[in-house]
Amino acid sequence: MAPLCQIQSLGKTYDKVHALSNIHLSIEAGEFISLIGPSGAGKTTLLRLLSGIEQPDQGTITFQTPEYRPVLVFQDFWLFPTMNVRHNIEFGLKAHRLPKSLRNERVNQVLEDFGLTAHAHKYPGQLSAGQQQRVALARALAIQPRLLLLDEPFAHLDRNLTSRTAAYLREIHNRYNLTTVAVTHNQEEAFQMSDRIGVIMDGNLVQCDTPEKLVSHPANYQTAAFLGPLEVLPPSLSPYLAHPSQSNKLHHYYRPHRVNLSSLDNNSASPKEAYSISRRTVPQLPEILEIHTRIRSTQPRDIGYTIRMGQESKGDPEDQEGKIDQDEILAITTQTNLSAGQWVRAELEVLTFEGPGK
Repeated sequence: MAPLCQIQSLGKTYDKVHALSNIHLSIEAGEFISLIGPSGAGKTTLLRLLSGIEQPDQGTITFQTPEYRPVLVFQDFWLFPTMNVRHNIEFGLKAHRLPKSLRNERVNQVLEDFGLTAHAHKYPGQLSAGQQQRVALARALAIQPRLLLLDEPFAHLDRNLTSRTAAYLREIHNRYNLTTVAVTHNQEEAFQMSDRIGVIMDGNLVQCDTPEKLVSHPANYQTAAFLGPLEVLPPSLSPYLAHPSQSNKLHHYYRPHRVNLSSLDNNSASPKEAYSISRRTVPQLPEILEIHTRIRSTQPRDIGYTIRMGQESKGDPEDQEGKIDQDEILAITTQTNLSAGQWVRAELEVLTFEGPGK
């Protein structure tokens, strides 16, 4: 079956500046896709092209059926201030010339679904931001679109509401059997509610994958760095990887907030028996280094802290016992009460990229 929407070679230019370049994307029926990226990268431009508000300069957007039209919910909601909630929701149905009996049935249904029945006669100025957002969603869904477009759905919400709203949007998506494309700067909520996440940078769709694959196998260093902090892997650990750094062609990193650090009961073991480095692979995850070492010292940092680890002599990659340079430092942002002198197991997910990173 053909995808619900097929985007091919899409491009848009404003005053000789390329807002989007050569975008290719298939949107399957029932998917929830979030678009993330830096400000000005082209996310909202793509949403506006999908909605038909603007036209591309090159490429095509093909829907499964020619008469099909998506619905865009703007980040400012665009509610009519002189209409109450019921009339705001009914507006689109009137524009589609539905008979009054069907309009009333649809409006009553979405008022109930969105918990707005008690607010039906209130005006937008009497509602909270969260309630206004629900009205905007209810108005969009009353006309039963097949593709729902959301522009920054968390922009006007307090932080304590964003997580609940992400879960709510996913619930609405499932309940109404929607296909949804959302633009957001909120990565945490994008990962919570999406089937796939597209990363747009400088007008290019550099990757569109499941949240799990996006984290474990980012397309390049820039994508990985956008998704969260990266630290350079200590050089003495590189030889233990499947593809060590050679001639500066490969660069290895790890995420300090994903370091799994736990205590080892090795107080009776000698350093020779306790120190070890091993590599393992896990399906759907990056390459993992498991290090058994002793914490020599710790140092607080802006977020989390660093640990100095290892023993007096430098490691030899040919030595299967594995040793770590005493000057090697790991940055840690995970919560732990470990301190200097303790034996620990540190598990690092290693990301490897070709070419220069930072």
